[in-house]
Amino acid sequence: MPTPQSVHADVRLTNFSVRALQDDKAFIAMQVAPVFPVQKQSDKYSVIETDEFNKTDMPEVAPGTENEEIEWSLSDETYYCTVRGLAGKITDQQKKNADSIVQLEQNTIDMLLHRAKMNKESRFGTILTATTWAIKDTLANLISGAAKWNASGSEPVKNVRALRRSFLLNAMVDANTMVIARDVVDTLMDHSSILDRVKYSGSTADVARITKRVLQDVFEVENVWVMNAVQNSAKLASPRKAKSHSFLLTGSIWMGYVAKGTIGENVVTAFTDFLWSGFIDGASQGTSIRKFYHERKRTTFYDLDTADDFKAISLTHGALITDLI
Repeated sequence: MPTPQSVHADVRLTNFSVRALQDDKAFIAMQVAPVFPVQKQSDKYSVIETDEFNKTDMPEVAPGTENEEIEWSLSDETYYCTVRGLAGKITDQQKKNADSIVQLEQNTIDMLLHRAKMNKESRFGTILTATTWAIKDTLANLISGAAKWNASGSEPVKNVRALRRSFLLNAMVDANTMVIARDVVDTLMDHSSILDRVKYSGSTADVARITKRVLQDVFEVENVWVMNAVQNSAKLASPRKAKSHSFLLTGSIWMGYVAKGTIGENVVTAFTDFLWSGFIDGASQGTSIRKFYHERKRTTFYDLDTADDFKAISLTHGALITDLI
């Protein structure tokens, strides 16, 4: 008698496939950083030195004497938009032979766009961790006697309040943005001091769930972001399935002042993303894809380009606190 397997020849399902990608919600760089479109690949921008603005000395003026003159100074900095690119391709033979479920073109384009997002997120992580911010040290060095947040008796809310005070003293503006590593958030979710504040504050928040909104409230910071993105740091030359996964930020928080909305003259912000709109005209977030056909190779190519300079522009307006757990 025929077996169940012998009466059926396996074929590829036409209505089911698997594609495991990180959720777009994990990418925060393009949400946190203000964008400034530029027409040229490189140019200078002015930095107005404000030390004299904040001094309080104002001498009395005796009869018949002149007011004492004060001056402000100006310096120049430079941006440079690096052009980056990757390409995908589909041969005519692949196109003619592919099942519809494979979605050759859509998956090729999605792969390029996802890699561009990963690259920008990775560069954002590097800005947070590698920049020599005015405040950059371990928690224990910044606050004498402070315990790590996964230790008994630690006081994360009190620590953040002290750090915000130090930031304000240095930057003369209160921090409005915080980026928290995922492992730090996981620690805070179970922290008794935060749970107690939610429990006794009259908040309608679920005590069992420490959310981003709760952290905004207890830390008194307007915008709190969680760095959830995971990178595969295996290089292009590595085997196709090579994996070297890591979080972009661990054991740390970054806090600072970041401008919101449209930016321009006299902006105050820790970083910005200069987008070379003159090169990638009308492209969203400085990314464009060109599709073209190569006759001799009988292949359709998809070229993705980005052109930007994701840059820290005010070291005074950022702080990185490490070794929290």
